[in-house]
Amino acid sequence: MKTLMKHSLTAIILATSLFLINHGATAQTKKANFAGAWHLNESKSDFGRLTAASAKKVQVLTIDQTADEIDIKSGDSTESTKATIRLDGKPSQLTNNTVINEIPTISRSELSTQWVNDHAVTITLDNPKGIMPPSVKTYTISPDLQTFTIDYKLKFGESEISGKLVYDKQKSN
Repeated sequence: MKTLMKHSLTAIILATSLFLINHGATAQTKKANFAGAWHLNESKSDFGRLTAASAKKVQVLTIDQTADEIDIKSGDSTESTKATIRLDGKPSQLTNNTVINEIPTISRSELSTQWVNDHAVTITLDNPKGIMPPSVKTYTISPDLQTFTIDYKLKFGESEISGKLVYDKQKSN
């Protein structure tokens, strides 16, 4: 009887260990590949109180992805932004480059990153530096990797502006 109980206990411990190992392996799912050139689809977007013209600097996004980070770039030579979303646990960052009267200004702000699932991440900018307002943005890529959506909430004092920008992936030539 003691031997039977001992083997049963060993079997339970072994089964629990295997479960925990498998559960840990599936918990570290691979993030979707967000990389590509993305063009704003104004007809699918909801600008809220803003206008399509106000989204001029974000008409085109370029997203690069490595094993450690996702870089989202937008803008032109007078104003550009780069959000670096870290996949390795290090702090994420927003860099804003502005040129006024030929004088460049660079500001960097730390981002809080919270993965919703392997296709969506929420980014929070609590203490912005430069001209960026505090914001919460959720970046989502469709399962077929052809649509990239940014749901946003921007705070201006006591006012909040929310909306959705929808991007279509551009085909490679």
